Amino acid sequence: MRAMISGLKSGKVTFYQRNGELYIDTMGCGGTELLALEQSPFMNFMLDLAYTTENLLLKAVDVEQIVNQVRTYAAREAIPLSSDPRSCMIDGILWINPGWESGELIKIEGGAWEVVASPGRIFAPLPASMAMAHPIHVPATDLPGYLTKGIVSFGEFHCFFSTLAATMLMPSDDVHPVIILSGEGAKGKTTTMKLMTQLVDPDEGNECISVGEDPRDLLVTCLYRKMIGLDNASKLPISDDILSQMYTGGTRRERKLHTNNELSETKIGRMRIFINGVAPGFSKSDFFTKAIFLDQPAVTVKDENGVDRFTSLSAVERDWKAMLPLVLGALLGTIAAGLPHYQAWMARREAEDRRADASVRFVEFAVMGEAFSRAMGFPEDEFTKQIDVLDKRSKVVAKEGDEVASLMLSLLNGEVEGAYQQLANF
Repeated sequence: MRAMISGLKSGKVTFYQRNGELYIDTMGCGGTELLALEQSPFMNFMLDLAYTTENLLLKAVDVEQIVNQVRTYAAREAIPLSSDPRSCMIDGILWINPGWESGELIKIEGGAWEVVASPGRIFAPLPASMAMAHPIHVPATDLPGYLTKGIVSFGEFHCFFSTLAATMLMPSDDVHPVIILSGEGAKGKTTTMKLMTQLVDPDEGNECISVGEDPRDLLVTCLYRKMIGLDNASKLPISDDILSQMYTGGTRRERKLHTNNELSETKIGRMRIFINGVAPGFSKSDFFTKAIFLDQPAVTVKDENGVDRFTSLSAVERDWKAMLPLVLGALLGTIAAGLPHYQAWMARREAEDRRADASVRFVEFAVMGEAFSRAMGFPEDEFTKQIDVLDKRSKVVAKEGDEVASLMLSLLNGEVEGAYQQLANF
């Protein structure tokens, strides 16, 4: 045991950490993978290593002691990995982690993208179920059409919907609005979330998330995801405070037991959030100002005469999965073409010391979206106009959802009679 602990503390072994999770690069001790230090795969690796070195007396309880001894050392020596499991910007180069077994990454630089070997450890490993499709080079201008064919056309707001795919795949350094799909039932809101997630952050069989009564279940799920789709949010036993924390990122601390003051910590990065519906209890205007409401059109398939015809969800998903290499290729082409313009605009804002722009809602998101929408061939300022309309609609929802906010806005707008009426209704 002492020899193994000494070996794991040698300079040959490298430790990494992401969001409080510790990893060990087993290449320094006879393995080939990056494994979570406190999970059973590493325990099994150590037992297999003991067997191959004929140290047959080593048992699982001994491995637990080894891990406990090494954990403190690893926490001090660990090299940080990207807090975003999918994308990371390093020296102006955008790296995307597709989660393939080969370990190859997607590199976006100079207006083009390519698949290359990883230059080093950037991301924590992803489960095999979260592997993205293998993209095919397709023009960026094809992306809106693929989304219309594979999911649905959002009509006058299809520019906004198409641009969402690109903004959601970008690193989560900047906040991203919560997208709430609204509208009547049976229009395909869940389907839209599911298919969009399969493109940006797939997790086979777990695209749309439902959680139990403990909000920690949701927060732990977020540790391994970049984007989540919360289905039937009206039934989720979580508050808008939890969603606000997922929007900004941070650390959630809770007491482990009521008999002492020991705390458990859950670190969570900024999330890309899709929600189908909003619970009646989500009434704080502060949460609604973080959200953009997008009306879901009916997901239908038309025949050659333009008549809607029924298509099963399994058929829609099958056709979508067949399209994914082309759709992902068009998405990467959109990011590659728009990224230089976004970086140039942000650099100019810094040079002009326009930090006051940070007070504007979603300013980075709007600038980023404008760059990507133009890359797809949409008219200049089209995305900006659409987000302005949608943002105003969201403010109306915020006013209607919060009685205090509604009263204050009425007073500020000089609507005295309306304010007195609201006071009478309290």
